[in-house]
Formats: sequence, C-alpha cells, structure tokens
Amino acid sequence: METGSTRAATPPTGRPRPAGPCPTFMPPVRSRNIRREPINPRTNIGPHALRRQPGTGYMTVMTLEAEISRRLDRLRAVAPAGYAIALHVRFTTPSYLFQTYPAPWIEEYAREGLVLRDPTVAWAFSNDGTVTWAALVAADPAGVIGRAARHGLVHGLSVSLLRGDSRSMASFARSDRSFEPEEIDEIERTMAEMHDATAFDLDSSALRRMSAGLPSG
Repeated sequence: METGSTRAATPPTGRPRPAGPCPTFMPPVRSRNIRREPINPRTNIGPHALRRQPGTGYMTVMTLEAEISRRLDRLRAVAPAGYAIALHVRFTTPSYLFQTYPAPWIEEYAREGLVLRDPTVAWAFSNDGTVTWAALVAADPAGVIGRAARHGLVHGLSVSLLRGDSRSMASFARSDRSFEPEEIDEIERTMAEMHDATAFDLDSSALRRMSAGLPSG
C-alpha cells in the first residue's frame, strides 16, 4: 500500500484549484523541467506521480517506472517461484510483459508454442477474477500445468481483469505451498494498480527495458 499523503498541497491564495477528479496542479518543487501530467485517481500514479516528502512542504517525483518496479518487487516476494504478467493485451499481444519464471521453462513454453494450449491463458481471456491452477487441471489435456510443476511451478494462481476495452492477465507460482487468501487479495490489488497506472502510457521504452532485464527464477 502507499505510504504518506499523495494529495497535492493547497494552491497559493489567488490561484484557483483545478476542478475535476484528476487535478493537474503541481505545487512548487525543487527541480526544473518537470512535466505536469494528470494523476490516475484510482492509484495516484501517472507518468509522474506526486508524493509528499516527509517533513517538508515539497513534493518529490516518482516515475512510473519506479512505481511499477516497486510493485513487481512486492509480487516477487509473494510468488517466489516466478510470475508472468501481461498488461493491456490487445488481441494476443501485451503492451508490457514481465516474467520471472525459470529460464528453461520460458524456453520450453516458447519453443513448443504452449500458449495455444495453456488453460490459464484460455481462462484469462474469458473470465475476470482469480483462479488456482489446481482448478484448471481438468481443462488441461496437454498437461501444461504438470509440465510447469516439473520446473518448480507447483502451486499456481492466475488473475484476469478487464477495464473498458483493455484486459490484463497474469499467473503467479510458488513451489512450497498454495497461496494464502491475503496473498491472493494482494496480488489482485497490485495487478489492478499496475493495469491502471500503465494505462497512461502504453508505449514506454523504459518499461520494456525493465521487462527485458528482470531476473529469471
């Protein structure tokens, strides 16, 4: 969860406060050439998200990349065996793809075209919410879930969400135990935050570089 206040300071006397749920007013900061862009009212994240610096009356600037990186670190802690996150999937191509599965599994999955037979992908394209991989075994004649387990992805969870015409989906895995209810809630909440945050910019080269640089399990 976010810490500290993320609401902009009151504008000086004589300057009207912008109306509407997405204010673009930015109080004075100790920096120059900072773009003023809308903040997502759902997550308080935009291409540049404002955050109050503790103990001061000034605001620091948290880039979109830093916010996404922080959330990915949080998800890595919850799903230590790895994850695959596809944000804003158009047809079959995501705007951003982040994955930390073991490299041999990523290679096997791509080499054999398992995305076409993966029951978690089929489920995600036609459902919203969460589902455990165990609940999809009956819909897995190709044995994709069992093959994943041989790479340490034993206990899995898939998430799908649709806002407007944009869908994001992801799968998360552990090798030691099933996901706890509070972990599932955290995963679903964090996915929604990332989906909403990246809706501002579907073509960020920095996020794509981050995706390519993620370590595999």
